[in-house]
Amino acid sequence: MTTHAEISPTREGEALNRSPRFALRLVLIALMHGLGFEILFFGHRIGISIFLLTVLLSGGFLALAALRGKKPARESLMLLFVINFFAWMTMLRLEPMTIFANLLIILGFFALLVRTYYNGRIFRFGWLDFSWTIIGVPVEVWLRPWRVLANAQKSLFKPGGGRNSTLAFMRGLILALPIIIILLGLLTSADLIFAERVATALDWLNLQRLTEYAGRALMVVTSTVFFLGGLVIALRSESERASAKLGGIKPFLGPIEAFVVLGAVDLLFTSFVIFQFVYLFGGSANISDTGYTLAEYARRGFFELVAVGVLSIALILLLAIWTRRGEKIVRNWFLALSGILVVEVGVILISALTRLLLYENAFGFTRLRTYAHVLIPWIGILLAAFLILLVRDYLRYLPQMVITCGIGLVVTLNLLNVDRFIVRQNIARYEASARIDLDYLFSLSEDAVPDLIAFAAGAPEDIRVRILGEMGCWQLQIAEFVETHSWPSGHRSRNIAYGLMKGLEEDLEKYEITQEEWGYWHYEYHGDNTGCAHQAWIRENWGREVNFRNCVGRSLPRCYALL
Repeated sequence: MTTHAEISPTREGEALNRSPRFALRLVLIALMHGLGFEILFFGHRIGISIFLLTVLLSGGFLALAALRGKKPARESLMLLFVINFFAWMTMLRLEPMTIFANLLIILGFFALLVRTYYNGRIFRFGWLDFSWTIIGVPVEVWLRPWRVLANAQKSLFKPGGGRNSTLAFMRGLILALPIIIILLGLLTSADLIFAERVATALDWLNLQRLTEYAGRALMVVTSTVFFLGGLVIALRSESERASAKLGGIKPFLGPIEAFVVLGAVDLLFTSFVIFQFVYLFGGSANISDTGYTLAEYARRGFFELVAVGVLSIALILLLAIWTRRGEKIVRNWFLALSGILVVEVGVILISALTRLLLYENAFGFTRLRTYAHVLIPWIGILLAAFLILLVRDYLRYLPQMVITCGIGLVVTLNLLNVDRFIVRQNIARYEASARIDLDYLFSLSEDAVPDLIAFAAGAPEDIRVRILGEMGCWQLQIAEFVETHSWPSGHRSRNIAYGLMKGLEEDLEKYEITQEEWGYWHYEYHGDNTGCAHQAWIRENWGREVNFRNCVGRSLPRCYALL
């Protein structure tokens, strides 16, 4: 019998096929992850569960290394750290885009982890390597485990033994069950008396509970197969790894063609930059002279300018790869024209950010505008890094730089605390202009609650009444959430908000807070009845946050129509 200590470092696939005991141990590790996934996520919202799962995931991969008798690559340990860091941040923030970005990085780095666990080649990956990792690994995790599962059963059920007969009976039962269910459904539909007798015979069964158990079992099996696929991919030999780099494409463009393209784009951007200095950077008076208001001029162009910047980087990258630049004078001209283009793109990005600032001064901060605020500086950093790599002829490292800037972007969103930042900026705008959109602030996540409560303490009476009324509604909604969700859905931000709201109980006693039968919350203060802008039930049902300003005071059908 082959033991795990006898497995050759480059023959993982063959070792799995001829070592049933090793395959069984892999299946048990994956089953532990599958059970953990079901416990943490079945019927629960995102909370502490993400972090606990990544800790379990890290333990599983370290157990794999111990089972293999071979240490993982140092880069793999770095990937495990990144995965656990962003999982930890999901416990601290409830803002949807931040959570989504954290989950995206966790899944992406999990794909990189399983593909480079032992060889640590992530710093030598090209564009196609990363693309195949993102596309191919999700497919592989469902295709790789089945041979291992078949091999693992040999360790449990010996050929010709009684346990083998038991396994055959179980397989037959699993195959027969869906057939019986389909035929039984047809027969009960065909005969009402037979259907009544079947219903009576099944009364002693709790079908709803059986359905829940079936769903849980399906989740355990599915997640076990998924994690087993990840472990098997991690065991693949280094010789099986693809290493296709975009930079490997042979140059086919002459320098003249490249210079014409770069020169034409440079001239176009130069004319645009001149207009920016005359109108946008030159002051509001120049804009007013053209017949446009400052808000009208600033409203358009932000996303288009960001797209121009991204496309310009892609253009220089492709020309650098496809252009023959053997002679020194050709390389110098290419770098000069590319450098001019990069500088002009930088000015265009500053133009985009200036437009955003003008629009925010006119209408306040929102999540989308905050995302854009964070995005622009990181595009600028990527632009500077791109220019350095271009000059040093290290463009093969651009994919790693893009990923690094992406990580920096998500880290910034986490550290910024987007919803809290929005509240603070809009409060500052209120102090300067006496304008504030409270309904929008109430539609944010619990991350915004600490600053809303602090703002209420010194706000005018009408604003203070509204904020406290919302806090009363919000507190009951959180209490309802805690009652209906168990510990895996626990979240630090929600706990902090609830604790602060509990400290307002003396003020909240003046409000009568009720909930309609169909779920809509409202509060009454000195005879005035107001619909709550924050409605947690709609986020439960639709899976997204909705600004309820248009629903207040309207009928339920009309409110649905506005969604």
